[in-house]
Amino acid sequence: MIAYNRKDLDNRLILRDVDAAWQKKCITEEERRAVRAAYPVKLYTPNPFIRIGLFIGTIVAALGAFGLFLAGTHDEDVLTMLIFFFSIVYYAMLEMFVQHKHHFRSGVDDALIWLSGIYFITGFLAATELDLDEIWIYLLVLLTGTCFTLRFVNMLTGAAAFIGLTGMVLYTAVRLGSTAQAFVPFFIMGLSLMVYLASARLLKQQRFRHYFPCLELLSLLALIMLYAGGNYFVVRELGSAMFGMEMRLEWLFWLFTAAIPVIYLYLGIRRKNAMLLRTGLLLMAVAAFTIRHYHQILSPELAMVSGGAAMIAVAWYLTRYLREPKQGFTKESDDEPEAIEKLQIESLVIAETLQDAPQPPKGFRFGGGTGGGAGAGGDF
Repeated sequence: MIAYNRKDLDNRLILRDVDAAWQKKCITEEERRAVRAAYPVKLYTPNPFIRIGLFIGTIVAALGAFGLFLAGTHDEDVLTMLIFFFSIVYYAMLEMFVQHKHHFRSGVDDALIWLSGIYFITGFLAATELDLDEIWIYLLVLLTGTCFTLRFVNMLTGAAAFIGLTGMVLYTAVRLGSTAQAFVPFFIMGLSLMVYLASARLLKQQRFRHYFPCLELLSLLALIMLYAGGNYFVVRELGSAMFGMEMRLEWLFWLFTAAIPVIYLYLGIRRKNAMLLRTGLLLMAVAAFTIRHYHQILSPELAMVSGGAAMIAVAWYLTRYLREPKQGFTKESDDEPEAIEKLQIESLVIAETLQDAPQPPKGFRFGGGTGGGAGAGGDF
């Protein structure tokens, strides 16, 4: 399923953990070199600046090539065929760069993924003269994003697939009439909760370790979408704009607006889950802005100053309190991204640094020596 060599992906994860251990001075430079030599990685992944440059350069070159073929084309059927043709060409180039050039998040493969996917969906839009139903558009986004995520382990295409799934649910409810439209927030919240629980379960299984970054982003989006589905402002304004309906059960959505961030914080502390903690803190600010949008207690200036001062005070207190780790929490940042959970760095380093230890020759036997000294005599 994955286009990349799994051994290279595993070695890449191992080397990231080893580099993190080296930066913490847990291993020496010699030990680090020994592990890197034992676990080589053929994948080409440049630094972020080169990656951005390659991404932009690939986009410009691809659009330029398409423009040359497009010049002088006025027939709509020819244009549609041309779009599908270039979608296939971009995908073939993507497979070539991945299989033969070993590009992994190099910028070139990122650009070709998006070019192939966008041209594929655009081809259907051109074939229907931009009259494709919204449900079908989101279905295409869902299928295309899922395929590229499974094949190339791309985080952003996974996010696009989740957006496509959410859009399908939303517009399906729109087609079902006013009764289903009234339950749209609950549909969105239920869908987001199922996606989060499924992602959290997959994150515990090491066989999906190469998809962990995609699953973590999917979990984050599901948490945010779950809150958006119950946020008073979103439900009221979006429901009025899309359906022209008056809001019902206002007290329930006010409860969701205030309670969901608190639940995230509680679960984050209880489970020591950094994602839940950070998302809960962020959504508490969103909840405060939502409440203030409808119930203005302080002037904007005073509210911003008071809120900023309170957050600074809390951050200062927690930094001092967690100077020494307490109950599994620390102020130190987690600098081990994509760590393989059960990887024993110490055993790995020892195995690789001692693998060339001198061994006695085959057939070696003790004997033939003599011992001497005060009170000693005879053979040993």
